[in-house]
Amino acid sequence: MDSRQRISAALHLEEPDRISIQDSFWSQFHEKIRKHLKLSKDQNVYEHLGMNEIGGSSTPGWCPRSGYGKVISETKKERIVMSDWGYTQKDLKTGASVPQFLEHPVKTPDELDDYLATWDEPDDEKRWGDIPKTIKEVREKHFITPSGLEHYESAWRVIGFERLLQWIYKEPRALKKLLKALTDYFVGVGEYAMDLGADGFWFYGDIADNHGPFMNKRTYRKIFYPYHRRTYQAVRKKGGLVVLHTDGDVRPILPDFVEAGITALQPIDAIAGMNVIELKPLYGDKIAFIGNIDNSNTLPFGSVQDVKREVMEKMAVAGQGGGYVCGSSHSVPDSVPVENYLTLVETVRKYGRYQ
Repeated sequence: MDSRQRISAALHLEEPDRISIQDSFWSQFHEKIRKHLKLSKDQNVYEHLGMNEIGGSSTPGWCPRSGYGKVISETKKERIVMSDWGYTQKDLKTGASVPQFLEHPVKTPDELDDYLATWDEPDDEKRWGDIPKTIKEVREKHFITPSGLEHYESAWRVIGFERLLQWIYKEPRALKKLLKALTDYFVGVGEYAMDLGADGFWFYGDIADNHGPFMNKRTYRKIFYPYHRRTYQAVRKKGGLVVLHTDGDVRPILPDFVEAGITALQPIDAIAGMNVIELKPLYGDKIAFIGNIDNSNTLPFGSVQDVKREVMEKMAVAGQGGGYVCGSSHSVPDSVPVENYLTLVETVRKYGRYQ
């Protein structure tokens, strides 16, 4: 099987020739493992390791606005930027870090209409640049899933995290207006990407922490589920698959994600109690799983034997019948020893083959 066939089989819940690996390295770890492998800066570390056979990156056209992004201020240690969405964030320049969000473009319901009036059309060709050409070229080698924020995370980046939680109860009409606008746009982008030849879409957004979702199941079903479902189903109707990246413990609302139309879940956050060994028997006939090798404990602090043991245990269950792509339970920080990550790769290579 080639990469495209292998990933397609796994995500369609069929057995490929072997289990694949999909992951994301923090910049410091990427440099560390590149030097360990004695690769030049022109060589692709992921390809060298036989990883990341799902091809895709953040889609330029996913943000509904263009021309607003700019650097507001910059020092040797940090940079403050405004995104096309209109929020401002502080990024540290001293290494990989989580951005600090400072301001958001909409603070009251009265400001919403003026903000929505600044949006572009989802199929505006100037927004997509060389993406159509790239999809055609890369599709011969990779399974292509463009990516973009899902609705919950998009909404809080527009109005602010705390304000979003307040609007759920105090301004539900304004919140639903924003969510409908996001959905109309996302459906348009998703359908356009599928028409260009994409194989599916990779949505990302965090709707839970280690203790569970940021809202109860009833609130999720009432406020967010209809918009998730409409967007995911639009991609599905075009023949595409839907991968959802979401951190935290989403078990209370995972059945709703499945019903809404996701076809794969990533990264299956181990530190939040998510375990693919438990989830596979419950949902393995409906969705595929990507990730779940503990990046907070086993990978950074375990021995190579610990890493091998966890990979073997999870492949043995999650890999049954297909439907599993191995990888960390989020991403790979600098705290992970190179030897440990190479153990993950070597274990999958040696023991992840189907008969």
